[in-house]
Amino acid sequence: VFSVGGAVSVTLGGEERSVTRAADLPAGAVPYRVSLEYQKDVSPETLAIFRDCRRLVGFNAHSTEITDEALAIIAAHTGLKHLDLHVCPRATDAGLAPFKNCKQIEHLN
Repeated sequence: VFSVGGAVSVTLGGEERSVTRAADLPAGAVPYRVSLEYQKDVSPETLAIFRDCRRLVGFNAHSTEITDEALAIIAAHTGLKHLDLHVCPRATDAGLAPFKNCKQIEHLN
């Protein structure tokens, strides 16, 4: 995520932080939001590291070329509360369909 210019928000000891460099990621931190806004490489390979991150509650891919295959990785996180896919021309209705299982979404753009 960092290698393509993305950021993650993490919690560690009850403290929340936004991290944009791997070197700044605290050991033991739990990512809960991912932002890849305006990044070009939002591929399944880029998002694969989040497959087992079950505490993910926010995902922002605003103005990216995210594909349906990459969306499937994020849609598996049924605890999502915030989802921003505004201006994602490669995302189709079929790619959005799996998000029907994300019943806790409060913010959708």
